[in-house]
Amino acid sequence: VTAFRRAHNLIDHPVILFGGRIMGSKGIDQLFAVLPFVIARVPKAILVIIGDINEQFISSVDVWARKHDLKENIVLLPWQRGADYWTALAVADVVVMPSLCFETMGMMAAEAAALVKPVIAGCYGGTIEVVAEGVTGYVLNPYNTALFARRLTVILSDHALAHRLGKAGQRRIQKLFTLEAQVATTERLYNGEHLE
Repeated sequence: VTAFRRAHNLIDHPVILFGGRIMGSKGIDQLFAVLPFVIARVPKAILVIIGDINEQFISSVDVWARKHDLKENIVLLPWQRGADYWTALAVADVVVMPSLCFETMGMMAAEAAALVKPVIAGCYGGTIEVVAEGVTGYVLNPYNTALFARRLTVILSDHALAHRLGKAGQRRIQKLFTLEAQVATTERLYNGEHLE
């Protein structure tokens, strides 16, 4: 983790992690819309984006970052695999998934929670089953930039809250999303039990 932080100039910086396909339906534009407000309140915060980074995206982010004087607050990395992926998650202070599309589950949210990371997720699709609003992170409409900025700022500013949300997320993953928990739930369904 320290080597990753050092390699990407993240030492002593709160890290916001976004990972996935770089496209509008993943809420990348909404994330950029809230970033100036967040950085105004947490100036050392850095947004780390891991994904299918291409030259066009790099160029557009560079123009945007210069316009908003946030060049030092954004790190763009290609998609991380294996141990590097888990290291990127471990480095994060908060993971954001502001998807506007109907995610089937939001695997990154579950993986982040397993590593005791709070998650801010969009209110569309299956991610809302992984992230419990106000308990393991926050579920919100990514178009509500004021709320998105407030939630992100509070997590970055309140380490005790971030840890509490992360621990609750880890407990939720262990209770509901392990192989054993999924097998038990499936058996209950086959036995005709009603699940809440």
